[in-house]
Amino acid sequence: MSEEIQGLDNIIEFESLQVDKPANLEEFYENLTQEVISESQSRDLIRQQAFFEIINEDLIDNGELTPNYDYAFYQKTGVEISGFGYDENRRILSLMVSEYFNEDQVETLTKGTIDAKFKRLRKILGYGLLKTSMRIL
Repeated sequence: MSEEIQGLDNIIEFESLQVDKPANLEEFYENLTQEVISESQSRDLIRQQAFFEIINEDLIDNGELTPNYDYAFYQKTGVEISGFGYDENRRILSLMVSEYFNEDQVETLTKGTIDAKFKRLRKILGYGLLKTSMRIL
C-alpha cells in the first residue's frame, strides 16, 4: 500500500459523541436523530448532510479534524465520498465517508458495509493520484 493512503484504514472511535449522557443505545440514537432533524431544518440541509456536519463537529472538538472541511457527497458504481478536509498546518488530507440511516430504530452498520465504503473511498483517492501523476508526466 502506498504511503499516500497508509492512514486511510484508520477508523476513529466516536466514544465522545454523546447527547446528554444517554442511558442506552436507543436513547442515544433517539437524541442523535432529533439533533439531525433539528440541524437539517434550521440550516436547510438534507438529513444525511446534517448527520455529517454533527459528526465532524465532534471530530473537530476532539482535535481529529480541521474545521476546514466540506460536505461533498458523490457516489457512483465503485466510488464514494461524503466529504474532505485539509489541515494546512499538519499537511493532512482527510477523506470521509459516512452512513446515515433515516430510520426510527437503531440500524446495524456491518463490517462488510464499512469495508465496502473504504474500498470505494480508496478508489476516489486512487483516481486523484492517477490524474496528478499524469499531469506531472
